[in-house]
Formats: sequence, structure tokens, C-alpha cells
Amino acid sequence: ADDVTLNLQGIGATATAATSDSGIAVVTLDSHETINIGSNANAANNVTTNGVEGLEAAAATGINITGSAILDIDAITNTTKLVSIDASAATNKVTIDGIDASKITIKAAAKDTTLSMAGLNNDDQVIGGAGSKDYLTATAVTGLTATTGKLNIQDVETVELNATGANTIDGSLLSGVNLLAFSGATPGVQTVTNLGAGVIIGIGDAGAEFDNGDDIDVTLADETGTADSVEFKVDNTSGAATDADV
Repeated sequence: ADDVTLNLQGIGATATAATSDSGIAVVTLDSHETINIGSNANAANNVTTNGVEGLEAAAATGINITGSAILDIDAITNTTKLVSIDASAATNKVTIDGIDASKITIKAAAKDTTLSMAGLNNDDQVIGGAGSKDYLTATAVTGLTATTGKLNIQDVETVELNATGANTIDGSLLSGVNLLAFSGATPGVQTVTNLGAGVIIGIGDAGAEFDNGDDIDVTLADETGTADSVEFKVDNTSGAATDADV
């Protein structure tokens, strides 16, 4: 299998101004199965961020990320061939947005890791790192069942599900998740089963509200106690249209 290494050395964050000389627009690596990305500071060690607007990775089966500088990939174009993104050897913050649907295992960096992905279901696994603010956003979530909605997520502090239709989420494999949030303009009924103690259910998130008056139904993994409880957190910072039935 072909592999390629992309070394980024303090190119700065991406910017809208074409004259900023910061970051890079699109990197096309469509013919390589393994993509290794090194994210480090520049020679003077005074630029510790690397920004990539787009990464084209049509043939990639694995993407490995290393280095000590912040890495921010605004969008990635992949196919279902991609089964692994491993940033566990990266020692700074990593952000990757727009991961296309695939049966994938993602390992976070040592510091706060921010991910957004389509097609999240039971075929995927997301493993957080040592950061205390790992954040996963799943886009266009709809039609998940008791089987496909058995999400396999560990040590990602916030999981945000942008729902476009009804879902059943089985929380039995969630560990190290502090907040499970739902948002959507017409999200449909969201059913959560086997939720562990201490996991907060979010109604809306910083980027989108939960609207339409749809239900969020929650049952705990263990409801045998005399003081069992579920905490709901309403986040309507993105507007005033929050409307849910719990």
C-alpha cells in the first residue's frame, strides 16, 4: 500500500484573506492508502498552529497524526475506505471537521480534540484522549435503532447529536462522556436507553437549538435505587426557539 507523509511546520491558522500567508487551502492526497501528518512549530518556535482548509483523501484507509503543534483541518473528503484516524501520538490540540460516513475508529490527541462526522452509528468507535474538553459532533443523525444507535464512545466529554429524525440511542457503551446533547430544527423523538449515572442530557447546544416540541425520553441503565435522577441541561445560546418535551 502507498503511504505519504505531510509535514506542517508552523504554517499558521487558515484565514479568509488571501494575502494573509497563513495556513493552506486544499491538500490533495487522493492516491495514497496511508496518510501521515506531522504537525509541528516553525523553526523559530513562535508559530505553533497548522491550519488546513481541506484534505482530499479518496484512497485513504488510515490517517495518522503526530507532532506538538495545534492542527486544524476544516474539512476532509474521504470515502468508506477510511477506517482509522489515529491522533493519539499528537501532543497538542487537534480539530478535524467534516469526516464523511465510514466504519471508522478515531483516536483523539493528548490535548482537547474536536471532531465532526457524518454517519455516526454502532460501526464506529471514538476514543478520547487526556484532554478534558474532547468534543464530538455527529451531523444529520436519523433513523438510529436500538442496534445501530449503540454508540461506542469512550472518554469524549461532550457528544453532540444534530438530529434530523427520530433516533434510539443505547448508552451502555458510553464511558467518560459527561454530556450527551441533542439539537435540531425538526429532530423527531429521541429515545435514550441504558444511560449511565452522571451523564447529563443536553437540550440544544452552543451551535444549534432543539426545537419542534419533540420528546427526549430517557431511561437509566440502573433504576433500582431510591434516588435515581437524570439531569437535563438546556442550551439556547444560539437562539430562543428551544422547545422539547422530556
